Amino acid sequence: MKNEELFKVYNTSFDTVEKIIDIFFQGDFRYLNLHKEIVVSGFIDNKAICIEQENVKINVPEKPRMIIKGPQKDIKQAAIELLENNGFEINGFEIQIRGGIVDILASKENRQIAMECGPCRVDKAIDYLEIPNTELWILTRKNKSSEHILFKITRGENWFNFLEHHKKYQFNYNKKSIENAFKTA
Repeated sequence: MKNEELFKVYNTSFDTVEKIIDIFFQGDFRYLNLHKEIVVSGFIDNKAICIEQENVKINVPEKPRMIIKGPQKDIKQAAIELLENNGFEINGFEIQIRGGIVDILASKENRQIAMECGPCRVDKAIDYLEIPNTELWILTRKNKSSEHILFKITRGENWFNFLEHHKKYQFNYNKKSIENAFKTA
């Protein structure tokens, strides 16, 4: 299907796609997939996904509570501080859920946070929100100081209806693709 048709199916706009690209890719286009951006944008424009943006200042102590290694260690340290300061318990790092790997998984009471530290795949928004009581948080670095931007991605008021629309479209699209593959001349 052409992208123009997909915009109509998901009743979304290119402006929302551009916002999604800024939030999820942060200049790292390894994850770019216009089809998936259009789909997630449809969830947003149809009030099935909500995104809240916060500027946060996170002071990581000189001797952090957990030692993290690897290329994202600074932003992961900041994410740990943010989560723990908000009463969340860290359940693990690089945890595989719903076909993806989340940087940090945390929980508090019946609420679970899948925290991404920096750029990530856009369809994690749908995949992770399909898990009951789960939110996707994306922490980005605003500058070299302790300032960051946090995006909280949660289910919207139209989540279940639009998810049904999405799954029905995906099923019909896949069915049509399979039928076309097995057509004989």
